[in-house]
Amino acid sequence: FEGKGKMEETCYANPDFYCESNDIVHSSIQNTQTILDFETSATPSQLYSPSKPLYDTDHNGWNEKFQSLLQNIFLKSKPDPEEDFKRTLLLQKVCEDFANEATRIGVVIIKEKFLPPQAKSIPSVTNSVGGLAGGEKYLHCGIFFKFAIDFNALYGSHEYAAKVAEHELKGIMAVLDYKIDGLHIPLTALINYRGYTLIAQAKLPIDKTTIVYGTANAGLNVYCESPEFYQKMKLLSEKLNIKLHRVWNINKTKHVDLYTPADLEGHLGFDKRYYAVDFSRIFPPVAPHNENRTECLYQLMRPEFLRRYPKPLSSDAFTVFGREDKHINNIDVLQATLLLETEVISSFARDLDSCSRLGLGGAVGGAVGVKDGVSVSSFESEEDNSVGQLITDLHLRGINVRYLMLLFMLVHSPYWRGVIATEMTARTCKRLVQEKWRQVYSLGEQADEEYRLVFLDFVKDLFGSDVEGEKGEGKSALFWESEVLPQLRRRFLGRGRKQVAPEIISF
Repeated sequence: FEGKGKMEETCYANPDFYCESNDIVHSSIQNTQTILDFETSATPSQLYSPSKPLYDTDHNGWNEKFQSLLQNIFLKSKPDPEEDFKRTLLLQKVCEDFANEATRIGVVIIKEKFLPPQAKSIPSVTNSVGGLAGGEKYLHCGIFFKFAIDFNALYGSHEYAAKVAEHELKGIMAVLDYKIDGLHIPLTALINYRGYTLIAQAKLPIDKTTIVYGTANAGLNVYCESPEFYQKMKLLSEKLNIKLHRVWNINKTKHVDLYTPADLEGHLGFDKRYYAVDFSRIFPPVAPHNENRTECLYQLMRPEFLRRYPKPLSSDAFTVFGREDKHINNIDVLQATLLLETEVISSFARDLDSCSRLGLGGAVGGAVGVKDGVSVSSFESEEDNSVGQLITDLHLRGINVRYLMLLFMLVHSPYWRGVIATEMTARTCKRLVQEKWRQVYSLGEQADEEYRLVFLDFVKDLFGSDVEGEKGEGKSALFWESEVLPQLRRRFLGRGRKQVAPEIISF
């Protein structure tokens, strides 16, 4: 909380993907979270009005500025520190302005979500754009918005749909790290508000006629028409350690060999640039539990793990696009998953226990170091930010947060078990609040107060009420037993396996 009850958070791009020359880009392409502003009672028309000038009203303005500056920085022929610094500042300004404008418009779109179409100040373009995944789509001031919700029950929940949106941003950031010459990606931000996630991207100079790679219609048509773009994907796949594989169209009349997931689209834009879009599945999935086919859409391997794995893996494993050679590609992914869930996580647990015995609060290797060929970072005492450092070290090992319960069960140190339990609980509570906010359907000026009360009621239930005394404590215990702990178990329990049913390999 800040000031008079204002709670607002801006979360920058995941620092695990930082490399020295890309720091400024990653810190500018933001995952912007505007959670709740208790002081704001403005109507959508007040939040977004002609009196507030736009950064650029040209529909291609955002993209052109971003691509030009990015290309000048990444592909410069000779180093020029002074000029590079100026261009970097310009790029940061464009990215920050985009994030601010996308947030401002995105808040309006979310606030108007339950209004009838004729009452919305920003109309939907869903019918003209189409698409199987996601909810309503909007195009406003050169920015394309898409709700990350489970519109067609494709993912299993709105939470998992939001996770797919997060993978989109992570994929874009990973591609930025490798600076593939002539490969362009969209300027992107995520807006989280009132429990909903919006993906915001600068409008690109592409349409359904410009596709040269992948599929834009769930496999009805598959393309691999540009040798030049194909070579860029080959280079990218080598960097990411992902595997060339064959993809057929739905009718089994045409096949293409792709390095990336089939639904990553390649376009030759009207501006003669090559664009790649839809990065949410660029990393291969972990092998699914049982026969839950949707897990492969949002439970993916981390790039740090992939880079160290001895063989490339198919991003389309365990999907309908990966049916060709599925017995090979699925088994490869299964073996990698078992290695991750057994040896890699167990090794990290042993290192945590070892540091605890040495009286250190951090992970392995001192302040910054290398252990067994793996870069690691840590801090020197338990007074440091243990939770944040734990997640950083977890990611550096290539371990996903969903494995925290497995790590908890393997670690013996009471200190680290407490840190891990705290992190699981905090993440569970965040998702619970978002879920409760999505259940609010209030409109107008009273809506802000209702969202505020939902949050305050959650805090009372979580910690108990000082006013109610013992009754409040009893209610809090019931809340933990009935809501918090079941949700925590659902999110984290059962991640990891000792046996896999044979049918998992072949479906």
